[in-house]
Amino acid sequence: MGKKRKASSTAPLVAPPMTSRRVARQVTSKFHKLTSDLATSTSSAARAELARELEGMGGRARYQEASALSTSLYSTSKWVLKVLRRRGVVGGGGAAPRLLEVGAINTQLLDAPGVETRAIDLRSTHERVERVDFLDLAPAGAWDVVVCALVLNCVPSPRARGRAVANLAAHLKPAGLCFVVLPLTCLERSSKTTPGAFDAALAAAGLRELERRATPKLLHLCLERSDAPDPRPAAPAAG
Repeated sequence: MGKKRKASSTAPLVAPPMTSRRVARQVTSKFHKLTSDLATSTSSAARAELARELEGMGGRARYQEASALSTSLYSTSKWVLKVLRRRGVVGGGGAAPRLLEVGAINTQLLDAPGVETRAIDLRSTHERVERVDFLDLAPAGAWDVVVCALVLNCVPSPRARGRAVANLAAHLKPAGLCFVVLPLTCLERSSKTTPGAFDAALAAAGLRELERRATPKLLHLCLERSDAPDPRPAAPAAG
């Protein structure tokens, strides 16, 4: 009889499709931690190891797959469109609003009727989502709506997060609407900010809260660009 061949312990070249929401949550949590550690590490050896670990877990592409699965039960896009219809921004008989989606992980808003959408992402893996860094996009106050779902928590440094929040307002027309979604843990368990400090940062950027919705894991905010100055000092954005 011939010798039995040992089963290969080599990992597959391509990760299998993700079907477990529990695994998806683990992937997104690990991605956030690794990118945060990478941004704050001062050791070149540690940074190299973190980069290897990110690459080993599938990097941004695997994170996007996990994010899409994690949000499949609750669609941010459906919530955004529901609010826009209720407020008469969509379906009110006027021109279709111009919408900028930051950090798009699917094409739901690109495909939605009644809105004119541009979808961007820093490391897009979808041919219809433009590969653009939001921080490199010059604000021109040209958009009726800006959607920023589960993006601010991925921006690694407090300075960059503060800039991103300011840009959300600067990209909007006066009285334009901004939709922000964040994991509650980024505010309630953060060593860098508090819920009150984040609210103050939004107000200082010129974003006035209109609606707030909280699920067990996520905070959803609908904000309006207000040109009235806020007397409170700027505070660190969520981290």
